[in-house]
Amino acid sequence: MMFKAQLICLAYMASFGTEYTNYQAACEYAQSIVEVGQTYDVDPEILTALIKKESNFNPKVGPNKAGACGLGQQIPRFTSRYSDRSYTCNEIKADGDLSIVLAAQAIRWIESNYTRKKGVKIYSDRNLKWTLCIYSAGPSNCPESSWRATKHGTAYARKVLKDAKKLEALEEVIESYLLSP
Repeated sequence: MMFKAQLICLAYMASFGTEYTNYQAACEYAQSIVEVGQTYDVDPEILTALIKKESNFNPKVGPNKAGACGLGQQIPRFTSRYSDRSYTCNEIKADGDLSIVLAAQAIRWIESNYTRKKGVKIYSDRNLKWTLCIYSAGPSNCPESSWRATKHGTAYARKVLKDAKKLEALEEVIESYLLSP
């Protein structure tokens, strides 16, 4: 698992550079992202790209005008929907690992409450876009009948997915160089 975290760190630096990104924090949280991703069945590249988009790996961000804070920009009053209890903004901002867990739990909760059809898990690109749209803009802005209802939500989802795919591609290249004779 440590190797995967190192790949994410290297891919992050290669993908987003080091001048304007908080790459040190991204590398510090990479191991937690991999572990949380495995626990909640969320691709670590999705979590990494989501956190990059939400907070640029600054755990002290927030609250914003919606009240969101922390690495994954969770809204404290909604955390009890998908976690064991309600968390305060100060708790979320004080513990980056908690914020990563809450982001993964929120993704799983959204997926299971909004993108499952007849009890069957549907983990397609379309539903991942929809899940990310809801994560960013809320369910009322991403209705099932037309999930393209909000430019912000769909632009957000496309950006997170694009960055995640970029990370995956770079990880493959880095891994091939590291493991070649």
